[in-house]
Amino acid sequence: MVLVKTEPTSLGHGRDEKSRKQENGKAGPDASWTSVTTAPDAVLPPNTVTDMLSLAEAVVARDEYRAPPRPPERAGRCLRVGVLSDGTGLPAWMTRALETLSPDHAAIEHIYVLPPPRQASGGTPPWLFRKFHAWSRSGASDVFAAAGWQPAGVPKTELQGGQSGAALSPEDRGLIARHELDVLLWAAAPLAGDASNLARLGVWSMALGEPEYATYLPPWWREVYEERSVSRGFLLVHPERLDRGRVVDSFALTTTPSLRFTRNQAAPLKAVCATLNRGLAKAAVRQSPPAGGHEMQLCPAAARWPSSLETLSFVGSKLARNARLRAEARNKSMRWVVAIRPAAGLATVWRQRDRQPPFVELAAPPGHYYADPFVVEHAGKHWLFVEDWIDSHNRAVLTCLELRGDGSAGEPVVVLDKPYHLSYPHVFSHDGDFFMIPESFESSTVQLYRATRFPHEWTLEALLAEGEQYVDTTPFLLDGTWYFFTSTHAEPEEARIFTSDRLDGRWQPHPANPIATDVRSLRGAGAIVPWRGNLVRPAQDCSLGYGYGVTFNQIRRLSRTEYEEHQIGKLLPDWGPRLCGTHTYNSNSKFEVVDGRRLTPNS
Repeated sequence: MVLVKTEPTSLGHGRDEKSRKQENGKAGPDASWTSVTTAPDAVLPPNTVTDMLSLAEAVVARDEYRAPPRPPERAGRCLRVGVLSDGTGLPAWMTRALETLSPDHAAIEHIYVLPPPRQASGGTPPWLFRKFHAWSRSGASDVFAAAGWQPAGVPKTELQGGQSGAALSPEDRGLIARHELDVLLWAAAPLAGDASNLARLGVWSMALGEPEYATYLPPWWREVYEERSVSRGFLLVHPERLDRGRVVDSFALTTTPSLRFTRNQAAPLKAVCATLNRGLAKAAVRQSPPAGGHEMQLCPAAARWPSSLETLSFVGSKLARNARLRAEARNKSMRWVVAIRPAAGLATVWRQRDRQPPFVELAAPPGHYYADPFVVEHAGKHWLFVEDWIDSHNRAVLTCLELRGDGSAGEPVVVLDKPYHLSYPHVFSHDGDFFMIPESFESSTVQLYRATRFPHEWTLEALLAEGEQYVDTTPFLLDGTWYFFTSTHAEPEEARIFTSDRLDGRWQPHPANPIATDVRSLRGAGAIVPWRGNLVRPAQDCSLGYGYGVTFNQIRRLSRTEYEEHQIGKLLPDWGPRLCGTHTYNSNSKFEVVDGRRLTPNS
């Protein structure tokens, strides 16, 4: 995608030019962006790739997300779904997922039960791990135990089972085929054998956890044990074999590194329900299986439980880690800071050795801290808008400061104060006016403000969304269409795009939604950046905790029906001393601004 500037377009209020331009509230000439051709990806300097790979030990350095082109949604019929289980019964997590299926998209028609395995998957867990597992659940039921689920009116058919390593006999295959299913959902332990011609849209399954951990029980235990930064899941379609699938959707969530390791199951299981629902809904609309994806080889070998030695080792390491973290945090609080430097170019932001000049921190008044910086230029002056956390309020307001030529700041002025928390003051110009979309998820709205006297006076112009908690909403105008990049606050988090013909118009969901389900590149981290003829979307990397870093994603395709991006760089919390997070980047012609967080002694 290559971009050129075009003349500004009207917001579409039907007001005359004079009434729209307030005496001190008008912006300078602004422009939208238009894509004029599709070109090969911009080539980064060779040392950029080297620098990115050198970060791999700190984070997973590169993870590409591609949403394939999709046509506009059209009406489809409800899918006829069969469920394949073994004699041990459907696990509780799968029954929860099936109970959340939308009746508009999928209906359970049959349940097929294979003979009980000769030996339960993984056998019986050691006594010590059984006790530890029960303690970790705090009295809650085991989500991976059989639930004995049988929906009313759904027939259950006992299958013979195959021989010589095959899961299904020829008679089983014929019986399933005669039911003319759209999807056969496989909810049994890892199986082998032929998967073709069993359902019109194929055999589907969910892989819980990393492929290399497939032989470890329970799911997502090993991610906590080995201190992996993310816990993942995959929706697979098996066109030919049960032990080999094509990944058509996935998610990656921050691993919960708790001694109570089962806490790391709650969010992934919510994501499993969302992923399965999403896949079936899209298949119902298009009446075809999900497209794209790489192949994953599954291991039908017997799984294993943690040994008593592994259990003791895990408990000891977690207790030591918790003690160390408590000691480090004693009499300290996590505080954010904002830092500024003269504009030096986006590529130098993520290359530490080229990061000159350095970022200089901006002091906040006592009892305050600053975060989420946005910098705006108007009439030869530069203005910094920040989230201004006030300890005495236990929430933040939005504050503006003038930036002088040397990067020092003038007196802070509160420009927006509500009875709920505010952050992410995305200020931008359009059609001669300045607008702001702050994060206001606690009010369950996305709000659009217009400057009546820039930069200090703002009035509510429109509610762009109501009844939903969206965070870090980032607008961009391309080819006459407004694209609103945002993400959900509730689990499982998803990055989404909404479109509109008007800045204050009705939002329409993008057919590529969700555009990201990986916490390493999901929540917004600043304005969309035009760079080298392309667009770059800054996003938060929350793999090692909220706001750990910023990933820079080049947008390869953006239209009303397509979206595709890939990562080209990452900003880690290494631009200042003792930082443990950085989650916003913005710039204008004069300055670049970032934020960071660190443990700070209590005053």
